[in-house]
Amino acid sequence: MKKRKPRAKAKPSQGLGDDIERITEATGIKKAVELFSKATGIDCKCKERKEFLNKKYPRNNPNCFNETQYNDWIATSAEIKRTRKVTAAQMQVLVHYLKEILNMAVSSSCNQCNWNEWQKYIDKLDEVAATYQTIN
Repeated sequence: MKKRKPRAKAKPSQGLGDDIERITEATGIKKAVELFSKATGIDCKCKERKEFLNKKYPRNNPNCFNETQYNDWIATSAEIKRTRKVTAAQMQVLVHYLKEILNMAVSSSCNQCNWNEWQKYIDKLDEVAATYQTIN
């Protein structure tokens, strides 16, 4: 019986470009494009397209809370959930952590955002906070 080589761990996706590359590799499209490129001498610009898409649509890799941020977020989150309202001060805290922890480009004045929008963001930050609890 032939021994199988252990699979190499896939490098984490940096964004949409990496995701598309994996799909094209799995379906055989990448090999066909490379063959066509060799035969015609036309560069497919796959690498440039991948880098562009990774920059334009990056994978969201959250940063970790430090202890001060964690305690601040837990207090803010609990108060928002208790009142089901986001005050101007809480909005500043929320937007700060969305930018700092989740690397999101959010406007600091989202007056038109409804409760469901805020709840989605709060849940995402709570997920990161939960990982802080398990690590520490």
